[in-house]
Amino acid sequence: INAEYMGRKKNRKMKTVALIFAVLIATGFAAKFQSALPSISAGNKVPMNILSEIASRIAADGPLDDIFNLFNSLESQIRNEQVQHDELYARQQVECSGERSFREKEIADATNAINLATDEKNAAAVSLSQNQQQLETNVKSQADVSALIKDLEEQRAAANAVYKRRNAEYNEALNTISEGHQMLQELYTGSASLIDLNRVAVKMFKGAVNLRVTHHYVAVIGALAQIAQKADLLVDANILNRVEELFKRLQETLAQAIQEEDNAEAEAVESFSTSRQKLQDQLDGLKIAEKSLRENISNYEQIIVKANNIIAQATTKRERNQNLLNSADQLCSTFESEYKIANEQRKEELALLSKLRGIVEKK
Repeated sequence: INAEYMGRKKNRKMKTVALIFAVLIATGFAAKFQSALPSISAGNKVPMNILSEIASRIAADGPLDDIFNLFNSLESQIRNEQVQHDELYARQQVECSGERSFREKEIADATNAINLATDEKNAAAVSLSQNQQQLETNVKSQADVSALIKDLEEQRAAANAVYKRRNAEYNEALNTISEGHQMLQELYTGSASLIDLNRVAVKMFKGAVNLRVTHHYVAVIGALAQIAQKADLLVDANILNRVEELFKRLQETLAQAIQEEDNAEAEAVESFSTSRQKLQDQLDGLKIAEKSLRENISNYEQIIVKANNIIAQATTKRERNQNLLNSADQLCSTFESEYKIANEQRKEELALLSKLRGIVEKK
């Protein structure tokens, strides 16, 4: 009877051990638990060893207190690992939040820099276009004003040439009158000839035609013609005095005409100088404006270059930080997923331990 009892007891223990291992194998508990442990539990005793020890003690008919102590040890280990994993998860959450905030701020700063630089670039581009158009208009205006100055100078030069020519003609006419006066004296003394008279008369007529003042010469030329009609060419004092009086009046008329020409030339020169100075002042103002426009264009071009550099650098910075943020989010998501999986596994492990404890107690 004793042998039969011991045999049945041994068989029951063996069934209990087999059941335990069957449950372990069916549930894959050891493998699951082993893979779920984080790095912080690397130095702990392998759970399979503990379970093997439980099975060994049951098979050896060891004290139940020792077996339940092993259950308690394993459960304590699981709960300690959960605490440590919770602490690690909390630190990871802080780090993830800090990293996310930092990268988002870097991205926001880069985006803000891009927006500001883009606004500055666009404003500079508008101003650049306006200044380029103004410069084009300015250069054309300078060409127009320069052409006006050139035309004005050419007109003045032509008018001055006419003045000088007429002045020379008037002087020639005065010389001819002086020559005629001398000829009259020679006629009076008998030393002049008809040829001399005709020569002087022709010169005076040509001068009158050139000057377009033939009406002033009519009386003088008429008097000389009367003298030429005399066969002896003798001139009495009365005729001489009358002709000399005509010469004197003609000289006065020509002198007055010369004075009028001089006055007209002086007025023309003054008007030219005034107009020329106004045009020159306008041209100088355009040149000053041109210099300012070119400086503005250069400044706006530099602003655009600088803005492009800022945009390029900020774009690189934003892309780099966006990639780092994406990587951080992916890593943090992995942490989150692993944490949840580990929590579920530990719950399953604790439930399995409770189930095993119940099996051992029942057996």
